[in-house]
Amino acid sequence: MGYSELTQAVIAQMDIKIRMVQGENGDWYDENRFFDTMRDVENHGADVGFNGFIYYQETCGFYDSNADAIWEAINEDAEDSGVTPLHFLASFNTYIDTDTSFKNALAWYALERAANEVTNA
Repeated sequence: MGYSELTQAVIAQMDIKIRMVQGENGDWYDENRFFDTMRDVENHGADVGFNGFIYYQETCGFYDSNADAIWEAINEDAEDSGVTPLHFLASFNTYIDTDTSFKNALAWYALERAANEVTNA
């Protein structure tokens, strides 16, 4: 699939595979519920808890491994919104008081952005 580098990193972090199989009635369905999961992220937000994005060890590790792609996405989204990256980050409705909470917030942003890319493709 032609997803962005950041979305591909999110999918890998979630460790969920797109597996389309044909049912007995001939209809195709997503056996691993990948698309349902991504719709759940989009509808309910990352803070609900999704595989690979629950614990600080996971989210901070994801940020550390993908910081360049995350910042590229933030800059793109800020520009598309007509604001600076700092104003864009300020629009996040979350309390950030440590390096850990900052990395966690940006990892969750990446997850939600990926969900939006997948569900609107």
